[in-house]
Amino acid sequence: MSAGKRHSRGALPLLLACGLVCHGPVLADHRQDLELRLKQIDAMRTANPVLFNREVAKLAQSDIALAPHQAELLRYFQAYQLAYAGRMAEAIDAYRHLFENTSDANIRYRSALSLVNLFTFQHRWLEGFKYLDHIFEHAREIQNDNLRHEGLLVAAMFYNALNENESALAALDQIKEPMTARNRCLKMGVRIQVLVHMRSSDLTEDDFDQAVDFCRKSREELLALIIRTKQATNALRQGNYQQAENLVRQHLPEGDKKKYPRFVIESNSILAQALLAQKKYRAAARAAQAAIDSSGDSQAIEPVLAAYQVLYQVMQHDNKPEQALRYLQQVLSLKEQEYQQNKAKSLAVQMAKFEIQQRDLAIRTLNQKNQILQLRKNLDEERIRRGRWVLGGAGSLIAVLLLWLWQSRRRQRQLQFLSEHDSLTGISNRLCFRQKAEAALKQLAVQQEPAGMILFDMDEFKKINDTYGHQVGDDVLRRAARTCTEQLPPEAIAGRIGGEEFAIFLPGASVADTATLAESCRRAMQRALVQTPDKTISFSASFGVTDTRLSGYVFHRILADADKAMYAAKASGRNQVRVHVPSDQEGCPSYDSHVQDGDPSAQF
Repeated sequence: MSAGKRHSRGALPLLLACGLVCHGPVLADHRQDLELRLKQIDAMRTANPVLFNREVAKLAQSDIALAPHQAELLRYFQAYQLAYAGRMAEAIDAYRHLFENTSDANIRYRSALSLVNLFTFQHRWLEGFKYLDHIFEHAREIQNDNLRHEGLLVAAMFYNALNENESALAALDQIKEPMTARNRCLKMGVRIQVLVHMRSSDLTEDDFDQAVDFCRKSREELLALIIRTKQATNALRQGNYQQAENLVRQHLPEGDKKKYPRFVIESNSILAQALLAQKKYRAAARAAQAAIDSSGDSQAIEPVLAAYQVLYQVMQHDNKPEQALRYLQQVLSLKEQEYQQNKAKSLAVQMAKFEIQQRDLAIRTLNQKNQILQLRKNLDEERIRRGRWVLGGAGSLIAVLLLWLWQSRRRQRQLQFLSEHDSLTGISNRLCFRQKAEAALKQLAVQQEPAGMILFDMDEFKKINDTYGHQVGDDVLRRAARTCTEQLPPEAIAGRIGGEEFAIFLPGASVADTATLAESCRRAMQRALVQTPDKTISFSASFGVTDTRLSGYVFHRILADADKAMYAAKASGRNQVRVHVPSDQEGCPSYDSHVQDGDPSAQF
């Protein structure tokens, strides 16, 4: 749910007819009326979504002249409408456009909040962390306390979705009074969601009822409904199946009216599970099918998975093996997606923590440089002050200090190298790789020169670690990095960006050049061996490829597209090269590893 300011409610003010054509004080009154109207529309987003949609459409279709910041706020409302309707890709594009082009710090901040929320729903954790960084880095620039509170609320929801429950509760604890009624409602709701996720025994029925009552009094009906779904989930987990059923049946019609897809999916899924537990098989199947029918292209895997599990068990009860098998296949497919999502969550958290460590190391390195510069300044001042008075003892002292200075410079160079390079493989670390690639992309974008991106991940690396131990695993990573970098041209930028994940940025390379190089790396890696006392180990990797023609010049987007192609290579059997295909094209073609001659570009 995107963030927004809370304002006083009431009937919308009527715009004076002459306000559009008159001059002087009347025009000033019109501008004030328009600002008030925008604030009241803003307040309707979660309190009255139907009226909000109607008023936004009315304003967009009118011929009222909007100031630049008012036009941007209207575009923000329209992006919110897209997200509310489940048109996530369009909403993300709209929010990104606002984030990258607005001159209003508040609109940029609110767009970042909304993007974090949408990436949370879509499980795009690395992109979410990027905008979460903006929220934390620019919070001090936001003068509105309520908007800063919303930033902490979004952070709490993001951390909760990543199973980082302690971080979520810590973010909520930073939200202090005074706060708006909407933010207090959100804080209560998010806290309940975190505690339900933690299966906390501290939650009572009074906690749910008080939160719902407060949100309803604040006219935040949608938030109150979401809290009820968490109450139903809690009842289901505690074995109170009749209570869970009653809660859903009582509030589902209201949720249908508000046309909020996620609420409808989760409510029907909970209802299906509660009915199945009570052996109401026909009703359970209808609720489960309703959850699936409502899901569309939703990223809500957990409730849809539960719905398919209900249908599988109902078909087993009805002794319909063919239908049961069909639903079981859906269950297994969704469980695999759930596993991949949890793996992506864990990787995103690890990478975020790794970047924080790298930043801390960079800061320590900078502090070391500053200390050295200060020492040199002090030495120069001391030499000038003492002049020719320096005697043998003082000269010895300066010699010692100069020796210390030389040693400090050497340590500083070592620290700088460590801050920019991966300690295991010796290639660039994630932070340094991103900085170099982003700088190159900016320059290439100005010149409209191409560039390629390769992302590769070691195949079945966990099995190597589990079978031979972490020391052998480290040897494999070092050998893989060395084998691949030996294939690269001088201008290439290589980096280790995760545990067993590597990236290569190729300035000036087309997608065909990039795929050819990726295939060379893949073949060289397939031939490489790691020798242990007992066995010779071979290894392979899966490669994803894209370029600026397919993915543009924004770093996080070109990296994400290469990542998608790499996962497609994994899904297709590993040890192959896959090229990213934009969403308007079908499939994700692979680079034919068995073709030895001919033009590589002809194989896409």
